[in-house]
Amino acid sequence: MDRYSDKIYGCWLGKSIGGTMGLQMEGSEEFLTGPLELPCRMEANDDLDLQLVWLDLLNEKGVRI
Repeated sequence: MDRYSDKIYGCWLGKSIGGTMGLQMEGSEEFLTGPLELPCRMEANDDLDLQLVWLDLLNEKGVRI
């Protein structure tokens, strides 16, 4: 991969990990005091799903949506 692709991949990977790990706290107004646990199963995650919808739309329609 070239440098730009590496940066895009790193960004996507970091957002995916953060979105998945933080899913259990989404909507909570409590301060996080303990360690996050790895999820037991994958659940719907709008933080990631909406970006995939946008990517599909860009692939289909191009940048001039």
